[in-house]
Amino acid sequence: MSNIAIIAIRAVAFVVFCHCSFAAPLTSSEIAGTYCLDASSLHKQSVPTNFYAFTITLKADGSFIATNVPADFFFDYTPTPAVAEARGTWAVRHESEGRSLFYTGENDYLDLDFTSPPGPGAFSTPLQSSHLAPPRIYICYHSNKKDAAVFYLKRQRT
Repeated sequence: MSNIAIIAIRAVAFVVFCHCSFAAPLTSSEIAGTYCLDASSLHKQSVPTNFYAFTITLKADGSFIATNVPADFFFDYTPTPAVAEARGTWAVRHESEGRSLFYTGENDYLDLDFTSPPGPGAFSTPLQSSHLAPPRIYICYHSNKKDAAVFYLKRQRT
């Protein structure tokens, strides 16, 4: 391998390491918006058709409104009915863990506190983010079935 190739590889590794090591936590203003099912994240999984009508709006004032909430969507181990609308408050939480070469140890979570059915109750889930795409909300849906459906909610364009 030539010296130029080695230098190029080291430069890329340095940039990736710095980017991963010093990733800034997400802020509420970066998360606020309306989210819906990201069908491209299903990867050959199936979900009930009513999931496509679900939306959640995270407002800048820290409140949220979820519409067309399917049964067991948030609290799948405690059966909950489908509701036309759910309300509550939300916050972004950042946690730091141990780091490694390929893992930054930095994680952002969306915390929802329901004040109306399907709550009251709290729901927390990881957020996926990168500098190349808007944040997405991770959902793992079980509904008392053996196999879970794992997918993301993406922010709708305004």
